[in-house]
Amino acid sequence: MLGANYWEKNYHSIAVDGRWILIGLLGGSTLKEFNLMKLMAKRIQLTGTLLTPRSDQYKADLTRDFYENTIHYFEKKVLTPVIDQVFSIEDVAKAHQHMEANKNIGKIILKVH
Repeated sequence: MLGANYWEKNYHSIAVDGRWILIGLLGGSTLKEFNLMKLMAKRIQLTGTLLTPRSDQYKADLTRDFYENTIHYFEKKVLTPVIDQVFSIEDVAKAHQHMEANKNIGKIILKVH
């Protein structure tokens, strides 16, 4: 989701014959220079999409499909979310500052009492 800012990191982390799905451009949309032969040499399948212009129904269906296809992996702990920090809802400003400062690795959770 981070687009240009993480292009090189994402490229280096993808395996040969990997599928790369780019679903947002929070980190920018323009690369200054990239040799497309690098993608071709790894035989990477690159798909790009944006969720913002999609309908609420499309996003709800996508969420449901994701849940139905992955819940058993989460239940068996094959997949686990990466949680950076849990903040109380009263500390929402601190949580936002933490995120703005780029201090998080993983999700920031707001706990509602």
